[in-house]
Amino acid sequence: MFVDDDPMVVRGLARAISTMGVKMNISVRTSAQEALQALEKEVVDVIVTDLYMPNIDGTALLNEVRSRYPAVLRFVLSGEAKPEVMMEAARLAHQYLSKPCDTAKLHQSIVETMARFSMIKMPEVAKTISQLEGVPSRQASLAEFLRLLNDNTVPLEQIATSLKKDPALSARLLKMANSPYFGHSGSIESLDDAIGLLGMDMIVSMAATHKLFSVTPPPLSSNMNLDTLWEHCVFVSTLVRQLGYKLKVPNAVSREAGTAALLHDIGKLVLAYAAPRAIAAAQTRAAADHMPGWQAEYYVLGNHHAEIGGCLLKLWGLPTSVVEAVAMHHTPHRSGEENIGPVTLVHIADALAHARNKDGATVCLDTAHLKALNLPENLDYWLELLPD
Repeated sequence: MFVDDDPMVVRGLARAISTMGVKMNISVRTSAQEALQALEKEVVDVIVTDLYMPNIDGTALLNEVRSRYPAVLRFVLSGEAKPEVMMEAARLAHQYLSKPCDTAKLHQSIVETMARFSMIKMPEVAKTISQLEGVPSRQASLAEFLRLLNDNTVPLEQIATSLKKDPALSARLLKMANSPYFGHSGSIESLDDAIGLLGMDMIVSMAATHKLFSVTPPPLSSNMNLDTLWEHCVFVSTLVRQLGYKLKVPNAVSREAGTAALLHDIGKLVLAYAAPRAIAAAQTRAAADHMPGWQAEYYVLGNHHAEIGGCLLKLWGLPTSVVEAVAMHHTPHRSGEENIGPVTLVHIADALAHARNKDGATVCLDTAHLKALNLPENLDYWLELLPD
């Protein structure tokens, strides 16, 4: 469904999209009221709305759709907006596209997002992915970040270093930086670039309105330990950088892999919100059958946390290289990587982190994938390459 108060614009856009490769059933509405009335009667997968419309504007429409129809994917397609309006729209929308927009790019974005979203088997998980605006931070790292942010003498590099210790804040800033509003849609892969692009004024503004931090933690019944989860992700990101140096991987690849590593287990949080009992069942099966946790998740839920995390980050508009490294860090053979890339680096680093921490997880390397890249298949080799 396309919503815009300019009938010529919205109908022209619908005609252009309808002629492209993957066919879509497209409806056109010229006001938010009309769109909400139609949603009561129609089954809609995606809504694409302008922001500035009379009576009910685009952000109010997005808020209503998010509340009443959480399974509907929400896209913004709008012209220049005030920063505060853009931030609110970016919070409520899954993707934010700017006018004028290449219709082929819009079509591709819709198709790819729907394809990844359709892979999710459990309705509760799909609903949670659609509704999540962010994920909660560790209290210690959040407090440190706020302290630095409020100190005018602190250099940008120190703030960036602080952010690299907080995957939750990193995800939110990367989501914002990859909005077409800033002219770099889906291409900002590192935190340093995201901070440089957004600028401190924008980050401080986001902090002042609590858009970065107001995220409810998962229920106690999920047994999710945020400190343990995020400490593991930060550790894996550190190992990725060390691996990249040892293996002489290009800096650009190491940066992409480092960002993906920081977010690689974000899907576990989705499951903690959506299906705490199913997670407990998967953990029980993993322990009983001595199988990796992600495989047990797949048997119980139909998806594992890596796929779910990739879907969430795709909805948030993060670069494809980061999305794929998160989604396939347990199954790198599916990535098609012919050289050492982000998927391979995160895969190896994650296995090393679990092996080093002796956290009880069953550790498995994808030996077929490593062999195809002429890399050692033995975990001991990698442990010796990166000693404690």
